Amino acid sequence: MNLTSLRTAAVAAGAALLTGGALSLTQDAAVAVPQAADSGLTLAGPTGEDTIEITRRGPSQIRAGEEFTYDLVLRNISDEPIRGIRVTETTQGVELRGANDKAAQVEGNRLSFNAGQLAAGDSRTLKVTARASETGEARSCIVVDYDPALCTVYKVTKPDLKLVWTLYADRDVEAQCDVAGVYSCDDVFIEYKVTNDGTGETEPIVLTHNLPEGLTYTGKQTVKATVDPLGAGETKAFRVPLELTDDAAGRQLDLSAEAKAGGITASTDAQTVSILEPSLDVRVDGPAEQYLGRDATARVTVTNNSDAPALNTMVAITAPEGARDVRFDTRDFDGETLNVGCLMPGESRTYNATYRVEEAGEFDMAAAASAYCVEAVEKTLTTTYKGISAILIETVDKVDPVAVGENTTYEVYVKNQGSAPDLNVNLTGTLPDGLTFVSATGDSDVKADGKNLTFGQIDELAPGEVVSWNVTVKADKAAKVQFKLNLKSDANPEPIREEEPTTLY
Repeated sequence: MNLTSLRTAAVAAGAALLTGGALSLTQDAAVAVPQAADSGLTLAGPTGEDTIEITRRGPSQIRAGEEFTYDLVLRNISDEPIRGIRVTETTQGVELRGANDKAAQVEGNRLSFNAGQLAAGDSRTLKVTARASETGEARSCIVVDYDPALCTVYKVTKPDLKLVWTLYADRDVEAQCDVAGVYSCDDVFIEYKVTNDGTGETEPIVLTHNLPEGLTYTGKQTVKATVDPLGAGETKAFRVPLELTDDAAGRQLDLSAEAKAGGITASTDAQTVSILEPSLDVRVDGPAEQYLGRDATARVTVTNNSDAPALNTMVAITAPEGARDVRFDTRDFDGETLNVGCLMPGESRTYNATYRVEEAGEFDMAAAASAYCVEAVEKTLTTTYKGISAILIETVDKVDPVAVGENTTYEVYVKNQGSAPDLNVNLTGTLPDGLTFVSATGDSDVKADGKNLTFGQIDELAPGEVVSWNVTVKADKAAKVQFKLNLKSDANPEPIREEEPTTLY
């Protein structure tokens, strides 16, 4: 009977028997042509998985008295190395003559082969020489055993931590310039990012951040948080609000944090954060006095006198009451406010204003400078606006020429053409030879002392106001004469003179 391929289950001891095969022995040369035949066996380990496959390759018929060879092939079909592999073959009717491996021992009809260890997927072939002495059937049985091993695969990981924190501010104004730090009035947050830079999952992570003086979290000096385990490459980010204490302004604060997961620690280097507190100064320069009717000028200067940028700097302008045509030499003025924007430490901006006041008195030009996190500072320029009086005196004779013995009347007008009242206006007149005073009427009494006339004092002559008199005289003789007037006032200590010629005939 030809030996066919056989597969049996492994025994608990890790051994298996290849049996049930037979060799046909004959002396008939025509019948005894060797034909290759394979038989096989698969062993399973304690887990029930296939481990060793053994295959026998050789002729199914042999000739009596002649040597023949066959191969025993061992192959590890598992995923793990197999140790202590031993093969034992016993025969009936066949004499085993030798094998090609020193690890094999042959004694009569018994073969012992210490195959040793096979790595996963490896195979080993033993070539055996044998001889059958008699015709009939010969039998061969093979037993394979090995040292059972239970192999466990461990996944070796090395988680690692990386910690990064960022302090930032939540503010409503746009930063028109670079700002390195946070402002004392900012809403301050700190964001933490914890990353597993290694392999495998971390244990739960405990983050601890001891805050410096000037910063608190819920009234305490420590931020403490627990983070769930992180897988490889996973990052957890979260933020917490901080409070700036009153004494934090203008200080340099050093911050560092630490995260722990089991025996793994990640810490950050100390970083310095500046708590910014800008301040401003403002000036308004201009004349202490100014005449009415003229354009007044003022210079508004705003200065950042701190070491922090002043964001959203503005100067609110309060023009003098009643001022007209208020103008600044910049497009930054919107009619009420100078929009300065960012003012760097030590930087100043100067703006020139032009305006006009039409009423005499003291008036203020005020400028109030403010910025983000800066209380407004205000300065005022007080200017006295005064007018100037301008006296006009005129006299006209109503009848000219005048016949001797007849009367004529001089109409006398005094007008303040200026912008300020004139005080203590005193007018005197002198009649020439040929004229005699008759009478006078007007805004004050007129007294005559011979040829000299004295007009009653006008205590105040307002801008645009006119006072007048009518002085009647009589022609005494033919002549060409002149009626002369002199006016003095507080604004005109030197006399203003007026003359009116008249012909007498």
